[in-house]
Amino acid sequence: MESDFSVSFINVGSADCTLIKCGDKSVLIDGGTNLATDKITAYLKRSSVTHLDAVIVSHPDSDHIGSLPDIIDEFGTDVVYFGKYSDNHKTPEYEKLVNSIKENNIKTVIPVSDKPVEIGNMTFKFYQPEKNFGNTNDNSLVTMLE
Repeated sequence: MESDFSVSFINVGSADCTLIKCGDKSVLIDGGTNLATDKITAYLKRSSVTHLDAVIVSHPDSDHIGSLPDIIDEFGTDVVYFGKYSDNHKTPEYEKLVNSIKENNIKTVIPVSDKPVEIGNMTFKFYQPEKNFGNTNDNSLVTMLE
């Protein structure tokens, strides 16, 4: 069975934001800064996204999560995947994201390394750092899509 598949790297300046679509499933990896919220929202709407099946947070720096609370409030998501050391970085942006997740009653998952997660016709494998490196970038959750 074939399904439409696309990966879009949304230009949010020096920050990161990736939309993966396969059939009727949509996954967002990171969300740029809060300054990118309108741009990301417009892109998702142009891409016919009405709901996110998953949001993946590589790490909790503001240039990766800044827009996510507003994106989640607008589009919703079934689950948010976090790296196992994400809660070591409690910034105002991180607290806003956690509050949005709680207010919207969204499941959070800290995935197990190399244990596949199926979302529609996509298989994601996650790789956690083997130890806490004390740096959010070095502690990033790595995602592989098959």
